[in-house]
Amino acid sequence: MRNLGREYYEDAYQELMIDLLKQIQGGKVREPQHLEGYAFRMARIKVIRGLRQVMSDRNSDPLSENIGDTAGASASPESAAARREVVQMAMRVLQSLQPREREVLTRFYIDGDSAEEIGAKLDLNPTQFRLIKCRAKARFAELCQARLGAAVYTRLTA
Repeated sequence: MRNLGREYYEDAYQELMIDLLKQIQGGKVREPQHLEGYAFRMARIKVIRGLRQVMSDRNSDPLSENIGDTAGASASPESAAARREVVQMAMRVLQSLQPREREVLTRFYIDGDSAEEIGAKLDLNPTQFRLIKCRAKARFAELCQARLGAAVYTRLTA
């Protein structure tokens, strides 16, 4: 639910239970003591597929101002405008990062590339990738908090 939102979560949970029951009935789960881990892996795969679907459904330019419209048609014009402003500010903050940090964050969080793909493309080992991503996220959050103020940033990321 944290990754996909409440609307998708309820459907995905129901699908997971149905798929899990089919797997059990089909004899795919041979060791009952491993059922929890098997269900967790199935759920993780569903979340990854859902996130990839969301990413592929976005416009060809995921950084466009249309991201601000994802709040839904029921959002007030004021909240939609505020969201657009936040997105624009976030894009300015992203542009202020070092090129390598910006590329890692953009490719991982916006383009949906895997850590392995990014590491291969940028010639990074897994440890280097994690360090760059972690530092870039921290720097991005710090810059966002500085521009928005800690209270507004906390409310937006909650």
